[in-house]
Amino acid sequence: MDPEENIGSRRNKHWSGHAAGRAAAKIGEHIAFTERSPIPGPAGGLECILHPASIVPAPSNLEVLIHEHNYDPADTADQAHSALVLKGRLDVVALEAALSDLVARHEALRTTYRVDANGGAVQTIHPPWTAILHVDKVDAGARPGATPAPAAGGMPVQFDPEKLPLICWSLTEIGDTEHVLRQVEHRFLHDEWSSKILKRELAHFYTIRTSAKHRPSPPDCSQFRKFCAHERHWLNSHACKKSINFWRDYLRGAGALLELRGAKHRSAKKTFGGKQRRLSLPYSNWALIGAAAERLRVTPFQLMFSVFSELVGELSGTSDFLIGTEVANRAQSEFHDTVGMIANLLPVRLRRDEGEPWRTRMAKYAGSLQQALAHEAVPLPAIMAVADLHGRRVGTPPVQVCFSFHRAPARDELPFAGLNAEAVEQVHYGSVKHELAVTVTPPAAGGDFSLVVAYNTSVYYDAIVDAVIGDYVRRLAALNEAVGR
Repeated sequence: MDPEENIGSRRNKHWSGHAAGRAAAKIGEHIAFTERSPIPGPAGGLECILHPASIVPAPSNLEVLIHEHNYDPADTADQAHSALVLKGRLDVVALEAALSDLVARHEALRTTYRVDANGGAVQTIHPPWTAILHVDKVDAGARPGATPAPAAGGMPVQFDPEKLPLICWSLTEIGDTEHVLRQVEHRFLHDEWSSKILKRELAHFYTIRTSAKHRPSPPDCSQFRKFCAHERHWLNSHACKKSINFWRDYLRGAGALLELRGAKHRSAKKTFGGKQRRLSLPYSNWALIGAAAERLRVTPFQLMFSVFSELVGELSGTSDFLIGTEVANRAQSEFHDTVGMIANLLPVRLRRDEGEPWRTRMAKYAGSLQQALAHEAVPLPAIMAVADLHGRRVGTPPVQVCFSFHRAPARDELPFAGLNAEAVEQVHYGSVKHELAVTVTPPAAGGDFSLVVAYNTSVYYDAIVDAVIGDYVRRLAALNEAVGR
């Protein structure tokens, strides 16, 4: 969903309705087939032989992502990198077995994706495969920390979504009591919510593998294919039709392409190169935001989103624009422990009138956000199939700027037996999905909260982004004064 100018009829066709128009259609029956082929591991070994697998329709959001990948298979923005720092006496064999336990438990980790002969996206769910953990050692004095190189440990720099594995791991030993577990995966596999589940369950499986006592395995969870079936059924429901009608009315006549003052000229060729800025803000700032939100009778998310929307409106010079926000899309409790790409992106419509009081504008932004969130289950492709986005270039994605909340703490408690584990979140490797994306992670237990800003360097100069961040942080710090006006 990255922005672009006209980049060719192939991609434009997808955004103008080819993929989006399929979102609400009923897709055919499941097909079983047998394939026998080796799966190369990250170190070049053989992990398993495929046996009977299932082909099922891909969910709506992934259908668009698969078409995007086929437009540019070398797109490194399709990768996600993360790492765990493990301190203590590590049992490497048990860790490798625990990774295989994760693969066996979650179908999403052994699923491949392709476009079928009719142009529809499908996913092939394979039997469990055995994880092979490539291990290397470094001098303890080198202290590389938890930041992996793109191809560290023999890990691939590019994935083919039609071939396993789409996730792999390597382990770096730093002396005898410190290890860095690196993970590289294709972003088709799962969302941020799922990554929390995987880290927690990896710790649990490792503890089971290293314990002499019997420990229960995690309870059964709903698989991603069940969510996909639920989504397809819901897309044909009366409730979905009501939500589709909301989005049709909500986006009718929406503003044109959002361009912030100081941006570079967009090239005709789409690029994914980008940078990231990370800020850690003190809890005292969060307390001020919470107090201001309470006085305005909105949530901290609504208030921070509204302040950002006001800033974007000023910088774009437009009175009608869209800002995207990512939602977990897990209203049903049965999918709370499901691993997969379930998250959805919603285009939130903002109308700005400088003649209105500041509090009135904040209330309007928060209200529009709340309206969109009430219909979060509609997949973005289905929204785009009915959207009337006035003045937009053919083939342009629905949003260029995003603002999202990650409600789960950035650093979870990970109970690895005998180890101290610390997650290193969202390791950045120079590629981005959106022109400008801000992600806020609320604090845990009175700690700092984080602000992560990712931006496309072909669209924004570093100095412009730094100025935007600085202005936004200053506005947050002055909220109580603004609320009092």
